[in-house]
Amino acid sequence: EGCSSICGSDGKILFYSNGVTVYNKLHQVMLNGDGLMGNISSVQSCIIVPQPGNDSIYYLFTADAVENSFANGYNYSIINMRRDNGKGEVITKNVPLYPSGTERLTAARHANGTDVWVITNDNNSNIFRAWLINCGGLQTPAVVSSAGLVMDQHFSTNNGMLKVSPDTRQICQTHFPEPDVISFTPNFVQLFDFDNATGIISNARTVAVPGTRIISCEYSPDSKLLYLTNPGGHTIEQVEAKLATPAAIVASRTSIPTPNSGFYGIQLGPDGRIYLAELGDHVSVINRPDTKGAGCNYVQNQYSISPGV
Repeated sequence: EGCSSICGSDGKILFYSNGVTVYNKLHQVMLNGDGLMGNISSVQSCIIVPQPGNDSIYYLFTADAVENSFANGYNYSIINMRRDNGKGEVITKNVPLYPSGTERLTAARHANGTDVWVITNDNNSNIFRAWLINCGGLQTPAVVSSAGLVMDQHFSTNNGMLKVSPDTRQICQTHFPEPDVISFTPNFVQLFDFDNATGIISNARTVAVPGTRIISCEYSPDSKLLYLTNPGGHTIEQVEAKLATPAAIVASRTSIPTPNSGFYGIQLGPDGRIYLAELGDHVSVINRPDTKGAGCNYVQNQYSISPGV
């Protein structure tokens, strides 16, 4: 479910991972790149962060899944791309970051434009931890924030995503309730303010989205619009995320039909388009995600990803 890849400045792939195995640019298992403590069923199983000021060292953070009762929590490994003739090697593997975890894991640029915050979410809680990575590597302890609802209503409230808006001012948290839960409580997402200078998360807002089971989220490049995937209902819900109140945000909702498709993966690309993935051999695209309503130009199955294409 949760894959991560990273390219060089020329756009060519360096390596990628599903949180369990790391593959090099030749699509081979990287040296020492197996047995990572993520989980292929975790929504955000892994995220890759280049160490600031270093052209060869990368951190790979992993999150366990509900299917494993989150037993492995959050961990990290370190990759040196100078090893194995430029194909890379995992030089440090499965270092515990924090034992209490969810399937949520994300990152955001620091206010200084160089360092990076990696953000985790404790299990059955409203506790977030922002871990700073700078030129000296991973810094501890984390910046700890308590904000929003305690997410212990159901085991599956520990599934879902964290995404930071491109302007790094807002965070969206989703969860994925089971059908028996959704029958008696509206699905919701939580929005938070994020201070990218201090790492503090605050000002929680609960945004209920009636008639949906939201799993994934992504912001438009201008950070004003938020896209929420509703796979069971075959829609993408678009809302104006920066409005003043939850009621105003819900009132701004536009449902974009995705006939016969239900998306779990959604990701803003460096080209300013949003890509959507489901099981199958095509990727769908929101081509103009800064545009409100149908003008966002959602195109279903825009690209084939069949082998050899």
